[in-house]
Amino acid sequence: MVQHLYQLPFGYAVEFRWNRQRLDSEWRPRIPPRDTALKLLPDYRNARNHFLSGLGLDVVVVEL
Repeated sequence: MVQHLYQLPFGYAVEFRWNRQRLDSEWRPRIPPRDTALKLLPDYRNARNHFLSGLGLDVVVVEL
């Protein structure tokens, strides 16, 4: 398993874990409310992309 914790603004952090073709994320201290989440989105995307690029895999991200 590969994992990494990224510190984000406003006291939040997100940990990504890659295990057997499965990506999980855990917010700390909790999932932010919508207004804060929208402010965190660019930082979250940067952290996610950094984590995925370090796996050495071909990855396509689809956001819904």
